Amino acid sequence: PRVKMPTLSPDERRSNFNEIVKGYSDEDAQREGSRCLECGCRDVFECKLLKISNEYDIEPLRFKGEKTNRFDGNKNEFIERDPDKCILCGLCVRACAEVMDVTALGLVGRGFSSYVSPEFGLPLDKTKCNNCGLCVKLCPTGALTERSLLKKQVPLDEKKEKRVCDLCDKRCSVEVATVGKKIIRVVPADEGSRNCYLGRNELIKRFVEKNA
Repeated sequence: PRVKMPTLSPDERRSNFNEIVKGYSDEDAQREGSRCLECGCRDVFECKLLKISNEYDIEPLRFKGEKTNRFDGNKNEFIERDPDKCILCGLCVRACAEVMDVTALGLVGRGFSSYVSPEFGLPLDKTKCNNCGLCVKLCPTGALTERSLLKKQVPLDEKKEKRVCDLCDKRCSVEVATVGKKIIRVVPADEGSRNCYLGRNELIKRFVEKNA
């Protein structure tokens, strides 16, 4: 529910010309701000399909056709999947199988009804997926997106930079996304960090604590 704005009572207003709306406290302002809808594609700043479509003045109506409705909130702690945005490029499937040797993702069905799904239709958490994030990095449309450390998963124009992880002597690379001074995401950026012995959750937790 909306946070009620505090105001001066009628008795207080009668005797002065003070502002009758007191404004929100910091706590109430945060509560009111948290009511904002989580709208917009989180990949809007990176979507390769959007960039190419704008570059070549593509008119979507020319390609109008049947729409799918497969998005079921299938996500885990780090990765969210939206099959309705998938263009079946197969990059995620190949990267998972050929680079990571995990095969957590595969193509299901044939023709227009084909779609990418975790093995046996299971949630990602129930597969051999180690949350390396390589599939998200390669996805050109936002069908796979990386969840941020924020409570609200909203589109953000992040600044990304590669840093050396100093949690152990292997000195692996990670990609750190920030907005202002706040760390939003920490994504493995080489083979070492993608196969980190700490696991994705512990890697992020320790890196953020050390570099916040």
